[in-house]
Amino acid sequence: MTIFRHLESFSGKENPDDWLEAYEAAAQAESWEDNRKLLCVGLKLRKQAKQWYSTFSSLEKPKTWLEFITMFLEEFGDDDIQASLAECYKIAQRKEESLKHYLNRFRKYLKKHDTIVKREIAIRYAKHSQISTDTTKSKAEFEKEEISKISMQEENRVEAFISGLRHY
Repeated sequence: MTIFRHLESFSGKENPDDWLEAYEAAAQAESWEDNRKLLCVGLKLRKQAKQWYSTFSSLEKPKTWLEFITMFLEEFGDDDIQASLAECYKIAQRKEESLKHYLNRFRKYLKKHDTIVKREIAIRYAKHSQISTDTTKSKAEFEKEEISKISMQEENRVEAFISGLRHY
């Protein structure tokens, strides 16, 4: 539990995707199984997140790690895919803005979009795992299929970037 001890707690204000990624990395380094992750996650929640988690009765508490991830991201993930996609298409080079600065701003929007897509896929996979009896599809296959459906594709990224260029 040495790495776990140094892991920051989650209060509800931090980025939920980044925190989950750090929690999972610490758990993996400690060789924890999913049931141990679920058992210990409450120890790393504080303030709003602790309050949220403590409101569940024993019957309502998540029974699996994937169920926890779904509930956690639905509660603390606030952006949706359509809004982030719209932001990527609306960004435009500002007057007097260098190409380099515009490119960096555009990349930030794409990174935010990719994070939201990743969160949505985690939620969808958790739900799929709970209701599906199809065990032939791996998590990687599921993610690849979902990414192709909901993520901004490469050619669209280039098109959005070019359409935002201004020639002043």
